[in-house]
Amino acid sequence: MAMNVLHKFDENLREARLELVDMEKRLSDEQQANVLLTEETDSLRKDIDDRQDRVLELKKRLETTDESVQQLRLDNKCAQLQYDKTMAAKEEWQSRVNEAESDLLRELRSTVESCHSVNERWLGEMNEDVLTSLLTYQVRRHAKTA
Repeated sequence: MAMNVLHKFDENLREARLELVDMEKRLSDEQQANVLLTEETDSLRKDIDDRQDRVLELKKRLETTDESVQQLRLDNKCAQLQYDKTMAAKEEWQSRVNEAESDLLRELRSTVESCHSVNERWLGEMNEDVLTSLLTYQVRRHAKTA
């Protein structure tokens, strides 16, 4: 009976050793899987960190772009206001130039009419003097020949 117990004990010991080897193999496999999962987790964390950094960079670029767009819109409004002021001033100036041209043309017409009037009087006086001189000349000539 002691042999039987010893034999049973040996058999249980062999089974326990086989089970232990199997458990060590499973533990080793699980440790390798755990290492692989840790490496993959680290890689995923790095990828997440990189993507978060990229998101932050893109947000900053977006803010900068928004500020640039707002500045361009403001510059455009200022330029449009300046253009409108310039066009209004140009129209005012053109109106003044047109008015001045009209005034100058009236003055020129008046001056031309006045010159014509003076010329006509002067020509009329000249004609009278020329006719008087011509008549005087003819009378003297006629008197000399007669």
